[in-house]
Amino acid sequence: MPPEIGGDWGEYRRLVLAELQRIATDMENLAQKIEKFRTDEIAQIKTDIALLKLQAGLWGAAAGVAGTLLVSIFPKLIGK
Repeated sequence: MPPEIGGDWGEYRRLVLAELQRIATDMENLAQKIEKFRTDEIAQIKTDIALLKLQAGLWGAAAGVAGTLLVSIFPKLIGK
């Protein structure tokens, strides 16, 4: 609260400056937490992408093997 008329302006100024310092510290801490969260999220996304690439490669290889087997076995099954 601002001081009443004739109050101690120096005390009020000290309180305002202390509050501004606290807010600045809180904002800095919040910025650090956001950066850590962002870094962790990016690392998780990169891990997920690598896993999806691996799964896609394995499924592609399995489909290629299955297709090759069908093409090579199918003519034998129909007798040609």
